Amino acid sequence: MRLFNLMLYRLRWIGPPLYLGIGLYMGWLASQSIPNTPMPNQLLGWGVLAFGLWCVRQAYKTFHEARNEEPPFWPPEPHQADSPRWRHPLAPELREQLLSTFALLETAGVLEPGEVHDDEVVECAEHTDIFEDMGFHPVGRVLEMLGDDRDPPLRHLAFFTNQVEFYDDDAFEIVREFARISGYNGPLRQIRCDMTDDNPQRPSLEPVSNAVIEFETGTTRYSLPFTRYAKYLPDGLIEQLAPIFAPPERAERFYVSSDSEDLHITYTTPAQITEFNAALGSEPSWVEI
Repeated sequence: MRLFNLMLYRLRWIGPPLYLGIGLYMGWLASQSIPNTPMPNQLLGWGVLAFGLWCVRQAYKTFHEARNEEPPFWPPEPHQADSPRWRHPLAPELREQLLSTFALLETAGVLEPGEVHDDEVVECAEHTDIFEDMGFHPVGRVLEMLGDDRDPPLRHLAFFTNQVEFYDDDAFEIVREFARISGYNGPLRQIRCDMTDDNPQRPSLEPVSNAVIEFETGTTRYSLPFTRYAKYLPDGLIEQLAPIFAPPERAERFYVSSDSEDLHITYTTPAQITEFNAALGSEPSWVEI
C-alpha cells in the first residue's frame, strides 16, 4: 500500500511534460497550417492553436500542483525510532538571564506564580531559536511561544499577530481577550462589526475610522469606531477597550509590550510595571495603553 501511494504521488509528474509536449506540438501544427490555409478552413488551425495554448497552461498548473503537494505520509516502522526534535541548548548565562526575567514577570503580575515552570521556559527557548542574547525582545518571543495554543491560556497575557489578514471576527477576539485578562467573567455578547469603507486603508499617521464594533457587557452596550486595515492590527480599538475593562476604580491597568513586532498585552498594576521596567533598563519594556 505504501508503494502504491508513492507511485501515485510520482505519477503526478507525468502530467506537466505531457501537457507541455502536446501544447508545443499543437502550436507547431498551427504555425504550419494557418499561413497556408485560406478561410474558413483556417479556423481549424486557430482552434488547434487555442488547444495548444490551453495545454501549455495546464502544464504550468499541474507542475505547481505536483510541486506543492506533500509526499504521502505514513508512520515509521515499529523498529524505527522517531527523529529527535531540533533543540539548541542555551548557554548558562543566557539561561540565567531568561529565568531571572521570567521571575521578574511573576513579580510584576504579568505571570501568575507557578503558572510556567523553569524547565518549561528553558525547553521552549531552546526549541524557538538560537539565541545570542536574552534581552526583553527574545524573552518576549519565548513568552509568545509559551502562550501559543496553551490551554488554559496565560491568565494576564494576550497575544495578537500583526501583518496577517484581519477579519470581523478578529475584532471581537480582541474584545474577548481584553475581557479575559482583566478577569471579567460576566456576559459578553457581540452585536455587530461593520466596515464603513469597502477599501481598507493603509497604516498612516492620521488614521480615519472605517469600521465599528458593537458589543454588550451585561446591560451596557458599547459602539466603538476604529480603523481597520487589510493586513495589520486595527488602530483605535485597544485604546477604547482599555478604560472599559480597567475602569478608574480598579487598581490594574493594561500595558502593551514596546519591544515586539506583534501585540503583547498584559494587565497589572502601575507600581509592579514600574518596578519591572526599572529592573530591565532605562527604556520601558511595557507602556500603558
